[in-house]
Amino acid sequence: MNDVLKRIGVIGAEPTTSHIYVQWAPLMNPPADSPRKTGMIITHVWDKDRTVAEQFARAFGEPKVVDRFDQMVGHVDGVIQSGYMASFWSLELVRPYLEAGIPVFIDRPGAYSLVRVRQLSELAAKNNSPLIVSNNHENNRAVDLLKARSAALGPLTSLLADSLSDNDVRIFSMHCIHGWYMLFPLLSGKVRRVRTYLADPAHPSPVSIMECENDDRTLFNAVLMRHRNLHRGYVKLFGREGAYDGTVLPPAHHRIKRKTGPQEVANYTAQNLDYLLTDFSLPPMISFERMIRTRRMPQTYEQIVEKVQVFLAMHKSLLEGGTVVPIASLDPQWTSPNPYPDYFPPGFFDRGRGAA
Repeated sequence: MNDVLKRIGVIGAEPTTSHIYVQWAPLMNPPADSPRKTGMIITHVWDKDRTVAEQFARAFGEPKVVDRFDQMVGHVDGVIQSGYMASFWSLELVRPYLEAGIPVFIDRPGAYSLVRVRQLSELAAKNNSPLIVSNNHENNRAVDLLKARSAALGPLTSLLADSLSDNDVRIFSMHCIHGWYMLFPLLSGKVRRVRTYLADPAHPSPVSIMECENDDRTLFNAVLMRHRNLHRGYVKLFGREGAYDGTVLPPAHHRIKRKTGPQEVANYTAQNLDYLLTDFSLPPMISFERMIRTRRMPQTYEQIVEKVQVFLAMHKSLLEGGTVVPIASLDPQWTSPNPYPDYFPPGFFDRGRGAA
């Protein structure tokens, strides 16, 4: 780790609808009695609601609160755009930093249409700006191991996975997308068609069936199930040479219920939080720091586009009652519904960058 801490700016700091507050900020701005686990420090923060940014600053060592989201240019070495409710406007929010060549991390999905993610990636490429659009599920050791084992299994014959859903499929882009990003390292370049439907119409638990193609042109199906309020990730791989499975995030809620005493619950909760902050939430931040220091992206701009393209096909299929959506023929203009259309007032981005 370089001795010089990289300065990080935060765009969006709402504590209940972003990963930055609970999972990533404690890794960059740890309490005084905790060891430092990254070579980054949050020095600036902006939120649409200044009181939210001020609350964040008080919790994490008083980084400077700025009035407009573009005011961190020239003062930071990297930017994290987090916050579910603002994700529809990721391109507008990070544009000043990409234009300045500053490395950017966007907490999925990055865009709600194919044309918009292409604009995002083209803007980054034009300005030689390193870019990550990702989540925790994609960037941990369990997924790395699954990818390595996948190569040893020969051409895949099938894949079965499950991940987090939500109480409301209206926010498919917020939580239901986690499982797809978890699978992307295993299925990059392979998905050809997608069908997504509700396994139980009475409960929001979407299932996606992806028709995939190996490098040798053989076909297989990848099935992603999503369980309501089950904060986990699991993958089972089947190949010509065998099978392998791995748990990406343990189902903590179920395990806690089986504990009997308050102290056991407290101990397990502490262990789970430690896992969350180290094995699960730290890897994406390490990847971000490495990108800042080397200016080399862990994924190409084309792969960023591909991830969003498959997500859009999944959502479009769900909204159309489970129709099969070919990835290659997805309408570039088709836009996934914005779950929070009123989050920014009309004209917010037209009055100059980051008008309060």
